[in-house]
Amino acid sequence: MKKLFIIFLLIQSIIYSQNYNSLSEHEITSQKDSMSAIKKNLLLHKSLLSKSIDSLKLELGLFDKKIENEISGTILLYKKKFGEVNGLRIYNKQVWKGMTDKMLIAGWGTPDKREKNVEKWGVFQQLYYGEVTFFFKDGKLTDWEEKK
Repeated sequence: MKKLFIIFLLIQSIIYSQNYNSLSEHEITSQKDSMSAIKKNLLLHKSLLSKSIDSLKLELGLFDKKIENEISGTILLYKKKFGEVNGLRIYNKQVWKGMTDKMLIAGWGTPDKREKNVEKWGVFQQLYYGEVTFFFKDGKLTDWEEKK
């Protein structure tokens, strides 16, 4: 806004200096009054924009606080449900051998696809998340692979 005003003033100055000799005193006064009115209008717009910016900054601060509270609540929930160390790991979407399928789903969300095989030597499950497949035996993560 400031740059626009300065450019406007420069243009007006150039026009004014070129036409100075050919303008009457009445025309010069009229142009000065016109430029003063424009300046007043621009200052009013600047003030309104400053108030809008302050209002948006306040809203952003409140929104950031709300997100921070939600994140804290989620971390506390994970810590309560899965323990101090595992709760943080799950929140950060970390994967490790031995984690349960419930832990993976808590951190990564509902899988795209799920396959389950029940055999006499154990329950085998595969959870698919896009290009990544996780393999579980008896509810514990044994391995994972990413398609390339």
